[in-house]
Amino acid sequence: MQLVSAEAGLLFLPVQEEAYDLCIPNVFLDDPRVQALLKIVRSSNYRQTLANLPGYSTAQTGNLVGVN
Repeated sequence: MQLVSAEAGLLFLPVQEEAYDLCIPNVFLDDPRVQALLKIVRSSNYRQTLANLPGYSTAQTGNLVGVN
């Protein structure tokens, strides 16, 4: 796996991976703006662009997970 540091020409030993979540309250899921965001994030074009960046994974990109 390539790393973000590779873009800067730096040698880097990864210690751990981090995942970030975008939290959206259920009440806003039907909002057209949120739907537009989800459409973009789930698009193959966006996912390919992100996957082409060193150090990024799209394995979970666009997945919705409920929180209690």
